[in-house]
Amino acid sequence: MKYIALIIGLLAVGCGENRAISEWKEEKEARAKAATNTNEVDGTTVKPVNELTAEEKAVGTYEGKKDGFTFRVVLLENGIVEFYNNGEKEEDDGKWKIIDGELHANDGISVGVLRKNKDNSITYIARIKDSKREEVPKEHQVPLKKIK
Repeated sequence: MKYIALIIGLLAVGCGENRAISEWKEEKEARAKAATNTNEVDGTTVKPVNELTAEEKAVGTYEGKKDGFTFRVVLLENGIVEFYNNGEKEEDDGKWKIIDGELHANDGISVGVLRKNKDNSITYIARIKDSKREEVPKEHQVPLKKIK
């Protein structure tokens, strides 16, 4: 009688393990399928949508006006920045990147520091030259609205 109870107990435990293993395999397959987003109709695979990086969000054309001047900054995907004053492109392009949440645009002479605003505009807030940062007074800060 002890042996019969022992055999029944082993069979019950063994069945439970098989069910757990099959559930685990099903869950693993479901996660793999969700990760590839395979279309059931034509079998094509769609990559999951990733959130944009800060750099990707910043790319675009920004424009602002103050005291009769129109300023334009174009941030390109390849890290190049173009500057325009009253529609005239400045000769030298610079490089831009995001550092500690601030946009740094290097024109070869100094680095302009711009803040990304909640309304998707940018504002020139400081200048770094010879490793010294100088804040721009509030009255001289011009927000540049994203136009493209």
